[in-house]
Amino acid sequence: VFRRDFKIFLKEGGKNIVILNIFAESLNVLARLFFNFAALLVPIALVYIVSSTQPFFIFLYALILFIFFPKIKSETFTRADIILKVAAICIMIVGSGLLFL
Repeated sequence: VFRRDFKIFLKEGGKNIVILNIFAESLNVLARLFFNFAALLVPIALVYIVSSTQPFFIFLYALILFIFFPKIKSETFTRADIILKVAAICIMIVGSGLLFL
């Protein structure tokens, strides 16, 4: 089933899907490279605390996509959802800070 779906997926998207995947993987490799380089230069606790702010930026990007490009990103942003997401992000940041202080 998965193989058949994958073949259909490639036929529909084809070259664009492969290019998008290569781009995403390249960004991932670059991010890991920068993370490792930062870990060499500064204390590792500082690197982990700064990297724990990543969920905040992902939330910010999702919010921007939701506002300006609603057809690209479908996400629920009700008042309760925003409060829950912000609370979870704050707990992650505080938890990372407590681990390394």
